[in-house]
Amino acid sequence: MIPSYPLRPSNGGPLHLARPKRGKWTYEPKINGWRAIVHAPTGRMWNRKGQRLSIEQEFAVVLEAIRNANLPPEIEWLDCEALERRHTLGRGSLVLLDYIPAKSDTYEQRQQSLYKVLGDTLTPWPVEQISPPEDKLLHFAYTYEDGEDPDLSPSAAWERLQSLNKLWKAEVFEGFVAKKLDSKYPRQLRSPNQETHEWIKHRWEF
Repeated sequence: MIPSYPLRPSNGGPLHLARPKRGKWTYEPKINGWRAIVHAPTGRMWNRKGQRLSIEQEFAVVLEAIRNANLPPEIEWLDCEALERRHTLGRGSLVLLDYIPAKSDTYEQRQQSLYKVLGDTLTPWPVEQISPPEDKLLHFAYTYEDGEDPDLSPSAAWERLQSLNKLWKAEVFEGFVAKKLDSKYPRQLRSPNQETHEWIKHRWEF
Protein backbone atom coordinates (compact mmCIF):
# COMPACT_ATOMS: atom_id res chain seq x y z
CA MET A 1 0.00 0.00 0.00
CA ILE A 2 1.35 3.42 -0.96
CA PRO A 3 1.91 5.86 1.95
CA SER A 4 0.19 8.72 0.11
CA TYR A 5 -1.53 9.58 -3.14
CA PRO A 6 0.82 11.67 -5.30
CA LEU A 7 0.36 15.41 -4.97
CA ARG A 8 -2.10 16.76 -7.51
CA PRO A 9 -1.54 20.34 -8.69
CA SER A 10 -4.40 22.81 -8.88
CA ASN A 11 -5.46 24.27 -12.22
CA GLY A 12 -3.96 27.68 -12.94
CA GLY A 13 -5.21 28.16 -16.49
CA PRO A 14 -3.02 29.28 -19.41
CA LEU A 15 0.33 30.64 -18.27
CA HIS A 16 -0.07 34.04 -19.92
CA LEU A 17 -3.41 34.59 -18.11
CA ALA A 18 -2.28 33.32 -14.70
CA ARG A 19 -2.28 35.50 -11.63
CA PRO A 20 1.13 36.57 -10.28
CA LYS A 21 2.50 34.10 -7.73
CA ARG A 22 3.81 35.16 -4.36
CA GLY A 23 7.08 33.72 -3.10
CA LYS A 24 9.68 31.70 -5.00
CA TRP A 25 8.50 29.19 -7.60
CA THR A 26 10.08 26.88 -10.12
CA TYR A 27 8.42 25.63 -13.32
CA GLU A 28 8.77 22.05 -14.55
CA PRO A 29 7.63 20.88 -17.99
CA LYS A 30 4.39 18.90 -17.60
CA ILE A 31 4.97 15.49 -19.17
CA ASN A 32 2.32 13.53 -21.03
CA GLY A 33 2.67 10.12 -19.37
CA TRP A 34 1.34 7.98 -16.54
CA ARG A 35 1.73 9.25 -12.97
CA ALA A 36 3.46 6.50 -11.01
CA ILE A 37 4.55 5.92 -7.43
CA VAL A 38 7.57 3.59 -7.29
CA HIS A 39 8.66 1.63 -4.23
CA ALA A 40 12.44 1.88 -4.64
CA PRO A 41 13.51 -1.27 -2.69
CA THR A 42 11.17 -3.59 -4.65
CA GLY A 43 10.58 -1.75 -7.94
CA ARG A 44 6.82 -2.09 -7.64
CA MET A 45 4.66 0.60 -9.24
CA TRP A 46 1.27 2.14 -8.43
CA ASN A 47 -0.83 4.66 -10.35
CA ARG A 48 -2.06 7.92 -8.84
CA LYS A 49 -5.18 6.20 -7.49
CA GLY A 50 -3.15 3.69 -5.47
CA GLN A 51 -3.66 0.75 -7.84
CA ARG A 52 -0.83 -1.49 -9.08
CA LEU A 53 0.26 -0.50 -12.58
CA SER A 54 -0.29 -3.24 -15.15
CA ILE A 55 2.54 -1.85 -17.34
CA GLU A 56 5.17 -2.30 -14.61
CA GLN A 57 7.11 -4.93 -16.59
CA GLU A 58 7.69 -2.44 -19.41
CA PHE A 59 9.96 -0.47 -17.03
CA ALA A 60 12.01 -3.49 -15.93
CA VAL A 61 15.39 -1.98 -16.88
CA VAL A 62 14.98 1.30 -15.00
CA LEU A 63 13.30 -0.40 -12.02
CA GLU A 64 16.29 -2.72 -11.70
CA ALA A 65 18.59 0.32 -11.71
CA ILE A 66 16.53 1.89 -8.92
CA ARG A 67 16.67 -1.30 -6.82
CA ASN A 68 20.44 -1.50 -7.28
CA ALA A 69 20.90 2.13 -6.22
CA ASN A 70 20.39 1.16 -2.55
CA LEU A 71 18.61 4.38 -1.71
CA PRO A 72 18.45 5.48 1.94
CA PRO A 73 15.25 4.72 3.87
CA GLU A 74 14.04 8.32 3.65
CA ILE A 75 13.89 8.04 -0.15
CA GLU A 76 11.78 4.89 -0.30
CA TRP A 77 8.85 6.12 -2.42
CA LEU A 78 9.51 7.93 -5.72
CA ASP A 79 6.96 10.14 -7.45
CA CYS A 80 7.45 9.71 -11.20
CA GLU A 81 5.93 10.15 -14.64
CA ALA A 82 6.08 6.96 -16.69
CA LEU A 83 6.73 7.34 -20.42
CA GLU A 84 4.79 4.62 -22.21
CA ARG A 85 1.95 4.38 -24.78
CA ARG A 86 0.84 8.01 -24.72
CA HIS A 87 3.47 8.79 -27.39
CA THR A 88 6.46 7.09 -29.01
CA LEU A 89 9.36 8.84 -27.25
CA GLY A 90 11.31 7.67 -24.22
CA ARG A 91 9.44 4.41 -23.75
CA GLY A 92 10.40 2.54 -20.63
CA SER A 93 11.79 5.69 -18.96
CA LEU A 94 10.66 7.26 -15.70
CA VAL A 95 10.83 11.02 -15.17
CA LEU A 96 11.62 11.49 -11.48
CA LEU A 97 9.52 14.36 -10.17
CA ASP A 98 9.87 14.04 -6.40
CA TYR A 99 9.75 11.58 -3.52
CA ILE A 100 7.37 11.12 -0.60
CA PRO A 101 9.44 12.18 2.43
CA ALA A 102 9.28 10.76 5.91
CA LYS A 103 9.74 14.27 7.34
CA SER A 104 8.62 17.73 6.33
CA ASP A 105 11.36 18.65 3.86
CA THR A 106 10.64 21.42 1.37
CA TYR A 107 10.52 20.86 -2.38
CA GLU A 108 13.92 22.53 -2.73
CA GLN A 109 15.44 20.27 -0.06
CA ARG A 110 13.93 17.16 -1.61
CA GLN A 111 15.38 17.99 -5.02
CA GLN A 112 18.82 18.49 -3.51
CA SER A 113 18.55 15.13 -1.73
CA LEU A 114 17.66 13.33 -4.97
CA TYR A 115 20.73 14.69 -6.76
CA LYS A 116 22.93 13.84 -3.80
CA VAL A 117 21.95 10.19 -3.31
CA LEU A 118 21.12 8.95 -6.82
CA GLY A 119 24.44 9.74 -8.47
CA ASP A 120 24.95 7.92 -11.76
CA THR A 121 21.49 6.33 -11.62
CA LEU A 122 19.86 9.65 -12.49
CA THR A 123 20.15 10.88 -16.08
CA PRO A 124 19.68 14.65 -16.58
CA TRP A 125 17.22 15.49 -19.34
CA PRO A 126 17.91 18.84 -21.05
CA VAL A 127 14.44 18.97 -22.57
CA GLU A 128 15.22 21.70 -25.08
CA GLN A 129 18.13 19.77 -26.59
CA ILE A 130 17.22 16.07 -26.82
CA SER A 131 14.14 13.91 -26.76
CA PRO A 132 13.85 11.57 -23.75
CA PRO A 133 16.08 8.47 -23.92
CA GLU A 134 14.62 5.04 -23.28
CA ASP A 135 14.94 2.82 -20.20
CA LYS A 136 16.38 5.59 -17.99
CA LEU A 137 15.57 7.31 -14.72
CA LEU A 138 15.34 10.91 -15.90
CA HIS A 139 15.41 14.25 -14.15
CA PHE A 140 15.05 17.66 -15.74
CA ALA A 141 18.47 19.21 -16.30
CA TYR A 142 17.00 22.56 -15.30
CA THR A 143 13.71 24.19 -14.49
CA TYR A 144 12.53 27.71 -15.19
CA GLU A 145 12.16 30.52 -12.68
CA ASP A 146 10.72 34.01 -12.89
CA GLY A 147 13.47 36.62 -12.80
CA GLU A 148 16.10 34.54 -14.62
CA ASP A 149 17.44 35.22 -18.09
CA PRO A 150 14.32 36.18 -20.12
CA ASP A 151 15.25 33.61 -22.77
CA LEU A 152 14.97 30.85 -20.16
CA SER A 153 11.89 32.19 -18.39
CA PRO A 154 8.63 30.19 -18.18
CA SER A 155 6.91 32.56 -20.64
CA ALA A 156 9.68 32.11 -23.24
CA ALA A 157 9.85 28.34 -22.75
CA TRP A 158 6.05 28.07 -23.06
CA GLU A 159 6.26 28.44 -26.86
CA ARG A 160 9.56 26.60 -27.27
CA LEU A 161 8.22 23.44 -25.62
CA GLN A 162 5.22 23.51 -27.91
CA SER A 163 7.58 23.76 -30.87
CA LEU A 164 9.42 20.65 -29.62
CA ASN A 165 6.16 18.72 -29.71
CA LYS A 166 5.82 19.69 -33.36
CA LEU A 167 9.46 18.84 -34.10
CA TRP A 168 9.20 15.41 -32.44
CA LYS A 169 5.67 14.84 -33.83
CA ALA A 170 4.55 13.71 -30.40
CA GLU A 171 2.63 15.30 -27.53
CA VAL A 172 5.45 14.92 -25.00
CA PHE A 173 4.78 18.19 -23.14
CA GLU A 174 1.37 19.38 -21.91
CA GLY A 175 2.46 22.66 -20.35
CA PHE A 176 4.08 23.51 -17.01
CA VAL A 177 3.67 22.69 -13.34
CA ALA A 178 4.71 25.55 -11.08
CA LYS A 179 5.98 24.39 -7.68
CA LYS A 180 6.64 26.61 -4.69
CA LEU A 181 10.21 26.08 -3.49
CA ASP A 182 9.20 25.84 0.16
CA SER A 183 6.23 23.52 -0.49
CA LYS A 184 5.93 20.37 1.60
CA TYR A 185 4.75 16.92 0.49
CA PRO A 186 1.95 16.08 2.93
CA ARG A 187 0.86 12.48 3.19
CA GLN A 188 -2.82 11.99 2.44
CA LEU A 189 -5.06 9.07 1.49
CA ARG A 190 -8.35 10.92 1.56
CA SER A 191 -8.74 11.16 -2.21
CA PRO A 192 -6.45 10.93 -5.27
CA ASN A 193 -8.25 13.99 -6.64
CA GLN A 194 -7.39 16.31 -3.74
CA GLU A 195 -5.37 19.27 -5.04
CA THR A 196 -2.62 21.37 -3.51
CA HIS A 197 -2.39 25.10 -4.18
CA GLU A 198 1.40 25.07 -3.77
CA TRP A 199 1.68 23.21 -7.09
CA ILE A 200 -0.16 24.81 -10.03
CA LYS A 201 -0.51 23.36 -13.52
CA HIS A 202 -0.67 25.48 -16.66
CA ARG A 203 -1.68 23.45 -19.72
CA TRP A 204 -1.89 24.23 -23.41
CA GLU A 205 -5.58 23.20 -23.61
CA PHE A 206 -8.44 22.88 -21.11
